[in-house]
Amino acid sequence: MEGKWRLIVVAATIALVLSVWAAYVVYPLVQHHDEYSYYRSEVTQIRIDGDEDLTSANGVVSGVGSQSDPYVISFPESDHYNQMTIEISNTTQSFVLRDSIFTYSYLSGCIAVSETGIRISSATDFSVEDNEGSCSVNGCDDFTLCGNLMSADIADCSNYALCHNRGGTFSSTRCADFSARENINLTLTLESCRNSSIIDNLFERGTIAIGNSSDCLVDSNRCQSITVDAGSADCLITNNSVLNNALSMGRGVFLDCVHDVTIDRNMIDNCSYSAIELGDSVTNCTISRNNISNCYGGISLRDASGCVVYHNNIFSSFWSGGHMLTDPLDSEYHAGGVLDEQGWLNSWDNGYPDGGNYYFDYNGLDMYSGQLQDTLGGDGIGDTPLVIYTYLAGTPAEDHYPLMAPYCG
Repeated sequence: MEGKWRLIVVAATIALVLSVWAAYVVYPLVQHHDEYSYYRSEVTQIRIDGDEDLTSANGVVSGVGSQSDPYVISFPESDHYNQMTIEISNTTQSFVLRDSIFTYSYLSGCIAVSETGIRISSATDFSVEDNEGSCSVNGCDDFTLCGNLMSADIADCSNYALCHNRGGTFSSTRCADFSARENINLTLTLESCRNSSIIDNLFERGTIAIGNSSDCLVDSNRCQSITVDAGSADCLITNNSVLNNALSMGRGVFLDCVHDVTIDRNMIDNCSYSAIELGDSVTNCTISRNNISNCYGGISLRDASGCVVYHNNIFSSFWSGGHMLTDPLDSEYHAGGVLDEQGWLNSWDNGYPDGGNYYFDYNGLDMYSGQLQDTLGGDGIGDTPLVIYTYLAGTPAEDHYPLMAPYCG
């Protein structure tokens, strides 16, 4: 009898659990699916294929298609609840896509899916301004994306500009002759690009990543990190503020598998790992006139050769005698938080009298001057070289002319 009641209690419990699961899980999902299915069925899809489709029926509100008076395409009544997409291709006349919201989201099973709202391909001489949504541009020339709240994927394009956009990720692949200026809180990615300028952007929560690209200028940006890798060459990284990369292994500026890259006049602060790091297969790069503070490491050269490091100011580093390690005789002591695994293959000064770098915890004296530091009278350069830490066998590198005060040139 007791076993029978136990079975009844178990069956009742299972029935109760199933009813609660159906009420609070299955029914809301079905309702949500129906809601998104409604939106999907009601989505407005604008298709412009060729100049002949640039008509009022497809959103043209003004203009004649010339450079001085382009067609203006706008949907001022668009919003987040009435979904809309637009696809424009094979046009040669000038147009501006302006002041519209393009979104397309639905449920596939229980997974939310977002489609690209704006698709433009094989077009020239156009502008996308003050829109909201996601965008893809393929095989286009002579255009601007300006003032939008969006993410964008750009491929096989040339001669374009990105300006005053906000939020999201902007990626450029196999592109040439373009600029990104005064954008806010983006993550910017370049892959297989050439002749690009990334200037005056405010990416406080974003990053700049450049891969397999050449002739890139990264100037006067504010961001969390800058990465140049995958065969990139002939790039200049200058006047940037690289701040607050608290991620694990968070580097300020990181080069990997590149050559002929210059890192000059940047301010790098509060990184959880190296302020500047050169990784694998890095050759003929210059690191100069950077100000480094509050990073775990200062400057690290891993598999690098033919590189020159000079006139950098390392004001603090947690990977040095100034903080975690207090005894300069300790085998793990890293003056200035600097490291060079290849030793004599790189130079840590620019010769005499230019000198080397400023290390906040260098404790040498300045009583002599001259190339050999053997002439009585100080010259602002330490009398004893600073040995650059390496944990590999071989001859370590030296900064032959460490600076006694921060470089100000």
